[in-house]
Amino acid sequence: PEIIEQYPDLTQPLVQVTELDKSRFLAAGMESGLDRTRASLKIQDGCDYKCTYCIIWEARGPSRCLPVADLQAQLRALVEDEGFHEVVLTGINIGQYRDTDGTDLAGLLSALLDVSGPARLRLTSLDPLEVDDALIK
Repeated sequence: PEIIEQYPDLTQPLVQVTELDKSRFLAAGMESGLDRTRASLKIQDGCDYKCTYCIIWEARGPSRCLPVADLQAQLRALVEDEGFHEVVLTGINIGQYRDTDGTDLAGLLSALLDVSGPARLRLTSLDPLEVDDALIK
C-alpha cells in the first residue's frame, strides 16, 4: 500500500513495455558462462495472445523480434568464434517471429541455415498452431 500511495494518478500504467533493447539480447546470446555444448539465441520476446491463464502478455508485452541480419551475426559468432555445435532459438513464442520486412520463422530459419555451417539449430517455445507448411518444409 505504501508504494501505491506514491502514485496518485493510477490512470497511467506503472510499467510500460517498449521496443527490445538489442544490446541486452546480444549480451545474453553471446555469453556462454559455462562450458556447455549448446548456446541459446533469443530471437523473440513477448506474446500477442491474451490467454486467460497466462500473464506473459501483460508482463512481457506484445511480441517483438530481432532483425534477421542481427541474428545471423549472433549465430555466426556463436558457431565460429565460440565453437558451439548446437544453438537453441528461444523466445516466449518463437512461432510469432516476424521481422519488420515480414520475414517469418521459416524465412529466419532459411537465413540462419546459410550461416550455421555444421551447427545444429534447435527450436523451443513453438505453439503447434503456428507450424505451417513452410516451417515444416
